[in-house]
Amino acid sequence: MMTEGLVFTVEPFLSLGATWAEGGDDAWTLYADPKAPTVQYEHTVVATRNGPIILTLAA
Repeated sequence: MMTEGLVFTVEPFLSLGATWAEGGDDAWTLYADPKAPTVQYEHTVVATRNGPIILTLAA
């Protein structure tokens, strides 16, 4: 349940052919499997009484 003041992120991964992502040696890196062009980005959202506030600026 989303409550007022809750802050969360949505982190989609989009790929042109990969069906899976494998973790790298650190806590941040993922590798596409099979290898394919892949992007990841993050949206930060705050739940408010009047609806969501999206904090991430469009690039």
